[in-house]
Amino acid sequence: MQVKLYEHEGELYVLARSDGRQAKEIAIRRKRLVRLLRKFAGDARSLPGRDQLLLRIGGARKEAGRPSAF
Repeated sequence: MQVKLYEHEGELYVLARSDGRQAKEIAIRRKRLVRLLRKFAGDARSLPGRDQLLLRIGGARKEAGRPSAF
């Protein structure tokens, strides 16, 4: 476990990181990213119009969650 203290404007913040939690968060992001990539790979088989493509991308990003915000 790693612990860091950070003081900012009179407030004291404690950042605690455990290896297990970090591995879990990486696995969650990887799973969502794989889901997003699979969705895009499926859409590559058909060539939709511009508007349809933008709708599909928006839906895929929503399903994938936060990791798609890159």
